[in-house]
Amino acid sequence: MSGLIVPEKDLHDRCCRQALSAILSRQEPPWFREYYHGFGKDGVLENLSVRTGLKPYTLAMLALGLHFALSDNSPKGSKVADIKRKLKTQRSRLAKAREGLIALANEHRPENLKSTIPSTEHPDGSIEIDLNSLSDPYVNIINAIDCFLDKSKDLPHQGGGRSALHYYSVERLVRLVERDLTISELNSVCCELFHNILEKHENYWRRYARSEAPNFEDMIRRLLPNRRT
Repeated sequence: MSGLIVPEKDLHDRCCRQALSAILSRQEPPWFREYYHGFGKDGVLENLSVRTGLKPYTLAMLALGLHFALSDNSPKGSKVADIKRKLKTQRSRLAKAREGLIALANEHRPENLKSTIPSTEHPDGSIEIDLNSLSDPYVNIINAIDCFLDKSKDLPHQGGGRSALHYYSVERLVRLVERDLTISELNSVCCELFHNILEKHENYWRRYARSEAPNFEDMIRRLLPNRRT
């Protein structure tokens, strides 16, 4: 999966950055501040911080990031369905452009589109050519297109759509927690951290995933197959 494009993870990462910006500038939604009690000693975030060793603002970022990702007003153009649709369109265009560039590469070229080979002239009149530094504008762009097409094929994702957004929230939380918590303890943390977010999006969850709320414990077991229960 390394190097391939994962639309759901991209959306999740964008929304986490948006959430962190809102938290640092104290622009969280009022209901969010009320439920999580900001960073007070009796707040949900402070309690989870003690148990996980994570900073309260890191936990807040994960919760608010999931909220933004699931919201209909998430960053324009960054929803999973939009990303996949646009990517499919651009892949088709690039494939056609690649064919055209290959054909043009065999035609007479404008001077500034000709291949160049660095060379060094020595005092004895000999010329040393560095073939390893050959630069061909057509080949360069064709190679770049090939790289993009290869890395964006067979898009992998867990669960699909909005269910994958939950998965990446859990994945990031598990990755950040350095303490050796059991699966049961991590599941409890996930439930407490994301419970209010799931309630806010209960109707959306049922509409898009057509199932009950995600099973965090199953996700954690897949991420940490050797972890104590």
